[in-house]
Amino acid sequence: MPIAELNNLFIFIDLYNKSSSICLILSHFLTNPAFLVIFLSVRIRMALKDSKQAEDSVKTEYTMVVRPNKLKNLQERHLQGILQYVTLMQGVTKIQLSNLLGMSLSSMNELVNRLLEQGWLRQAGTFPGDRGRKAQLFQMNPDHACLLGIDCGRKTTKAVVADLWLRPIAIETTQTPFKESQQTILRNIVQTAQAALRSSGKPLKKIVGGGLGLAGQVDERAGRCLNFFSKPEWNDFPIQSYLSEHLNLPFLIVGWSRGGLLAEKWFGKARNVQSLLFVHIGSTISMGMAFNGSLYLSASGVSGELGHMTAKPNGPRCYCGNQGCLEAVASENGILEQVASALSEGIQSRVNDYGRKDNYTYEDVVQAANDGDKLAFQVLEQTGEYLGTCVADAINLLSPELVILGGHVFDKARQIIRTVEVTIRKRALETATRNARIEFTSFGAETLVLGAAAAVFECIVTPNNVFGLTDISERFPLQKENGRLEG
Repeated sequence: MPIAELNNLFIFIDLYNKSSSICLILSHFLTNPAFLVIFLSVRIRMALKDSKQAEDSVKTEYTMVVRPNKLKNLQERHLQGILQYVTLMQGVTKIQLSNLLGMSLSSMNELVNRLLEQGWLRQAGTFPGDRGRKAQLFQMNPDHACLLGIDCGRKTTKAVVADLWLRPIAIETTQTPFKESQQTILRNIVQTAQAALRSSGKPLKKIVGGGLGLAGQVDERAGRCLNFFSKPEWNDFPIQSYLSEHLNLPFLIVGWSRGGLLAEKWFGKARNVQSLLFVHIGSTISMGMAFNGSLYLSASGVSGELGHMTAKPNGPRCYCGNQGCLEAVASENGILEQVASALSEGIQSRVNDYGRKDNYTYEDVVQAANDGDKLAFQVLEQTGEYLGTCVADAINLLSPELVILGGHVFDKARQIIRTVEVTIRKRALETATRNARIEFTSFGAETLVLGAAAAVFECIVTPNNVFGLTDISERFPLQKENGRLEG
């Protein structure tokens, strides 16, 4: 046997025994074939014995009747780990999965086959290779179940039924009766969701669960709305239990930006990104954060309130009670108020030419700016500088790999994105932005409603997720009490 092949064999054996120190010593004896043959025979017997013991141990763990919670939780984490990797990698082999999860190939083979039987996974061709038998690729089966997402903002309420690849099957949009009572708004949310479910043609038993993305402050862990545009009847309202009862589904509540972040993390531009900021600019301004690949949520349940950083000291009063908040000057409503203030001071503008007098919209301001209106252009430029300055502060503080921008303000006025990028590069520390990318969201106008659905997906594949929603795992469990899978 050539020396090079003996070296390769030796390295292979060492992977079983984790004995690199002996490997280094033996490298000096490779020129002595007799010694090497004796040693290799002993090592091979040791490796095979240890491998068999490890394999039997793991196999027992996954086929025994699962009584100790520790073993049950370990099995469920491995099953969730498989679903995570097939989602993030969009095609993965059993060998890759066994390496990623630190399991024997035989145990991984059993788990993957179970997920195939239950419909969570499907085959997806073979791994490209030049020689030998090509390994089979596996991916999430998008048709196994569906996700319901709802987005409720000041202007519109959207509901989507999406598959397990976050591809929309049906979307319904209604006008939010914002000036009406709380019960009217809640009824509209339920009716919009029901319309999407009917349009999808999917039976209710096919829906894993529902997620609501809500403007304002929410407590995801408790499933409560803390503040909805300063409407007092919404303060500390248990909206999660309300929706669960009226739609007969397990539900969770997610802040706008955190939902958008989860959509990007699992299905968008943030796959395999460890540190991420998602900044949403619309009727409100918020920021979702992920560190070490996990969604961040503070001890109080509220985090990422970028909109309430001070952007203009002694500026206009925000609904939170402070002055000069970013949301007061750079949200959609803040932009309109800046234009209205300038017009009241007698500054000339053609903004009113694009809408009804004194009832112009954000879209009218953007159109006027695109047509050369000086006031509209200056307001949008100033908005970009306010946003860029606060985002630069966040980058200096957190130094993320990726910053994703999304929301209605960006959708309609790309010049704001350019100004934000220029301002960030000017104001953020070079060391903080050297490796940071700035991107626009993958999902456009549907980011928030798909983000609410992505939060449900997070509960399926992530143990100990921030939402703490157990109803989903009970509705679509990955295993039964006897260790077998269910779906």
